[in-house]
Amino acid sequence: MIKKIIDRIFRDKEGHIVIWQWPNVPLWTWIIATALGFILKNTPKTIASGIGTVALVIWAALEIGWGKSLFRRLVGGIVLISILVSTGMKLFS
Repeated sequence: MIKKIIDRIFRDKEGHIVIWQWPNVPLWTWIIATALGFILKNTPKTIASGIGTVALVIWAALEIGWGKSLFRRLVGGIVLISILVSTGMKLFS
């Protein structure tokens, strides 16, 4: 039974274990924007941060909708919820 649960979470429809893949365009955009955020100051830093957040939301939505395994869909959901909670806390503080 535990093997079936683990297989359901980590395997795709073809039976391959799918935990991660090379970053796609939204994830690369987030990585680059985050790196720029460490270098830039003031308005450019804010713009890089906004671009990074939007890219990460797009990546999370893609994972939720089209992730190859349940694990990837769950990670996308956790990331999206974290962004929404973090953004909400910033708006209401």
